[in-house]
Amino acid sequence: MTQALSITRSTTGNGVTVVRVKGDIDFANGASLREALEVCENAAAPRIVVDLSEVPFLDSAGVNIVIETQRAVEEAHGWLRLAAPQPAVARVLTIVSIDQVIGCYSTLEKALVN
Repeated sequence: MTQALSITRSTTGNGVTVVRVKGDIDFANGASLREALEVCENAAAPRIVVDLSEVPFLDSAGVNIVIETQRAVEEAHGWLRLAAPQPAVARVLTIVSIDQVIGCYSTLEKALVN
């Protein structure tokens, strides 16, 4: 059973958008994440950190959302970082080599500092 998705957005003092996600990111509820990230992409040179610390599951739909967001943010001369993925999610990111293209950090704090 899919765990409901909850998404909150905030902006740090230096203009980085933090998107905190809680629940499973899959085909059934990925549209909510896509929508939340599209708003961030529209900024000039968007800087986005997605906090995955409360995401126990990520499927191919979620992977595609991350890749689409990375492309859009890169075209706008910004960056996307992933923070604190749980082990199962980190494994997926490694298997599909997203961690080679997008900065993946062990904590939210490290993603915001680096």
